Amino acid sequence: LELARDRDAVLVDARQVAINLNTLDYRNAAAGLDLWQQSSTGPVLTEFEQNRDQYAKLVQEARRATVATVPAAAVTELDELAGVARVLVAVDVTVTPEGQAPAVTRQRLQMEMTRTPSGWKASLLSPVRAPTTGAGN
Repeated sequence: LELARDRDAVLVDARQVAINLNTLDYRNAAAGLDLWQQSSTGPVLTEFEQNRDQYAKLVQEARRATVATVPAAAVTELDELAGVARVLVAVDVTVTPEGQAPAVTRQRLQMEMTRTPSGWKASLLSPVRAPTTGAGN
């Protein structure tokens, strides 16, 4: 029963983290970047802290807003003792450049989630690429 509760908690937090890390509005980049940092730990948090000013500049120069939703997610591994889980997440991101029509992109991420005193947070992120097929493969 405890394993099921932990799996459900990881899944809820991973969905929210994926939304937080893929939603950002150039008109209020600081709040979005704060959320990035609150949603992460370990190497991901270190990267966000070290590159925050650069990310803010890029977002403001691009003059676009992104809003993410998570249509699907699944916990693929859960190590309760270590407090680490791996989650696959499908993220739909609506990108709206200033003065233009929005466009939706779909991303697939593998996230390593680490248990912290304030919940599960992203400690590693990697895109999941669709397998390629071609002649001779």
